[in-house]
Amino acid sequence: MKERERHYQGSLSSLNLYADELGTHEKTQTDALKGEDELNHGSEDLCDTIMSFYERRTKRRTELRASLKAVVPQVPSILLFDGDSGPDASSDSDDTQ
Repeated sequence: MKERERHYQGSLSSLNLYADELGTHEKTQTDALKGEDELNHGSEDLCDTIMSFYERRTKRRTELRASLKAVVPQVPSILLFDGDSGPDASSDSDDTQ
């Protein structure tokens, strides 16, 4: 009878130790999941920030491209106009009069 009691006490102690280990493991896993959730949230924020940056950059490039397409065809006439009214052009017109 004493031998059975010691056997049961040993088994009970082993089960209690196992239950404690499971509790500790569960707490560790829960903490790890919380950390993972925080990391995922931070990653999403970072990705959103990067995507927002690239969207603004793309928008600026599109606006700049449209502005350049409007201005570049006018450059030759602007250069010719500036060339006609420059200091060299005024001395040429004085020589002809």
